[in-house]
Amino acid sequence: MKHLVVIPLAFVVALCVGCGSDDDNKDTGGGSAVDAAVAADGGSSATDSGSAAADSGSTASDSGSAATDSGAGKPDSGGHGGAPKAPTTYKFTSVSEKGPGCYSGPPTHKCDCAVAEADCKGTWTDTCPCGPSSVSHGGQTARHVLIAEMKTYLTDLTAEIKKDPDTYGKGGVVKDGINFFFLFDASVAGDQPFKLSTTPETMQKTWNDLSAPNLKGKIAGNDAKGQHKEWKTEDTLQGWKLWAAGDLKTPEGLYNKWVGMIDDLAVSHAKGEAPKDPAGKDITKVFVNSAGHDLQQLLQKYLLGAIAFSQGADDYLDDDTDGKGLKCDNTKPYTKGDKTYPYTALEHAWDEGKGYFGSSDDYNDYTDDELAGKSDTKKNYFDTDGDGKIDLKTEYNFGHCLNAAKRDRGSQADSKTDYSKAIFDAFLQGRFIISSAKGALSADAAKDLAAQRDIIVSNWEKAIAATVVHYINDVLADMATIGTDTYSFYDHAKHWGELKGFGLSFQFSRFSPMKDDFVKFHDLVGDAPVLGTASADDQAAYIKALKDARALLGKAYGFADKNVENW
Repeated sequence: MKHLVVIPLAFVVALCVGCGSDDDNKDTGGGSAVDAAVAADGGSSATDSGSAAADSGSTASDSGSAATDSGAGKPDSGGHGGAPKAPTTYKFTSVSEKGPGCYSGPPTHKCDCAVAEADCKGTWTDTCPCGPSSVSHGGQTARHVLIAEMKTYLTDLTAEIKKDPDTYGKGGVVKDGINFFFLFDASVAGDQPFKLSTTPETMQKTWNDLSAPNLKGKIAGNDAKGQHKEWKTEDTLQGWKLWAAGDLKTPEGLYNKWVGMIDDLAVSHAKGEAPKDPAGKDITKVFVNSAGHDLQQLLQKYLLGAIAFSQGADDYLDDDTDGKGLKCDNTKPYTKGDKTYPYTALEHAWDEGKGYFGSSDDYNDYTDDELAGKSDTKKNYFDTDGDGKIDLKTEYNFGHCLNAAKRDRGSQADSKTDYSKAIFDAFLQGRFIISSAKGALSADAAKDLAAQRDIIVSNWEKAIAATVVHYINDVLADMATIGTDTYSFYDHAKHWGELKGFGLSFQFSRFSPMKDDFVKFHDLVGDAPVLGTASADDQAAYIKALKDARALLGKAYGFADKNVENW
């Protein structure tokens, strides 16, 4: 669980330089996460404001097995290879180079670099963060927004078809609409606004305010190098069997398969030929079919795995390819063309990994309730710097980082997990190791950095797996109501789509403990939910299969039995 902390800050700078990423590098000022901000204002330590965090250093026992639910333990930030341990107050900020400015002190901890010394009402210091950000992951933030906007497009689609059935009755219209996000072309649409909104308003309004990437270039298999499998080879992708002649059985091919299914459904709805649910009623949501596929959920959750988790675990945080991930250069500023950036290749790779995890710069300052949307004070974003706007690159939480907090929140009192804090603490410690090296990492520092990577990737995948367990439990609950007035076909389809979509993610990390049982898991889950039209025997068999699939996850990830049953 997150600690809501109050941290006095005085700003300290480390050498900041990033890896020849093929992402854009326009995000250099007010970017997404940066180097040093170390407390020195009275020397006080961070305080835990009441959140019930898991005991640091301990693990929750997995009753009945030798495994432990190790997400509850805090990362061992020092001692693996002898690298220095980050101060407890070390934070991601939006700063890079120090300079003279007026420091406000608590409670706001802000620096004003424009005010004259004579007009300073706080403390004049030479260590204000007045230079450009040394962290740039605008491309990763933009991809999170693209995935979110694709989901919003599908949410709005049913109403749009009703308004203009003639247009949507033509095949390919919806496919083009979805591909606007997947194939995004900034030269055509960069100045268009996106729909994602916050209160207060977002700092960024148009796509060009964020970055200019697309999703296609980063789905597993479409990177030039660095993937642990040749994803473009047919049948390398596993976990889905409902292919037709001519389908490409690749990560991008599965995306195209599902988009084609939605396009066909849109045409049917536009022509007044909606498919039927198990009760024989017209299905009103255009992205749901009669087999119980909620294609909105399948697409979104799958893309978070095939893009965000794949890129984070198998690219930017991996160390199996020279010049990629943890094997990037840390000795000089990254240059591209005639432009030099305020980060090294290694710093940039590490920060882009954080970008794909989706967390804000002050993720540890959120409680699990806040990240789960159960608080009135914060949502999944907060105007941390008090400028009256939400910076999507630094103050907003996306994707998997939200699910990590939700599963921590839902873990049982005697088997608490803290995947969210373990992940973010390791991101902080890793950044500290890289920046403190001020050049090439020693063998010990490289070993310690890899240890932080292991903490991140392991707990990130555990959070995904715990979320799959959560949706297995939801599907089991849905099936228990089949034939009653409380049964909801749409809930059943939604929960199964989230289960299946998230469950496809494990194959995108070479570190996955599910490698040996991945195919078995998906054979148990199948390629569609079992609905009320199935026989009682078939329903009972599928319930058993889901429980067996859940048990596989519990064993592979060392989940406590109580968590497996109650997430």
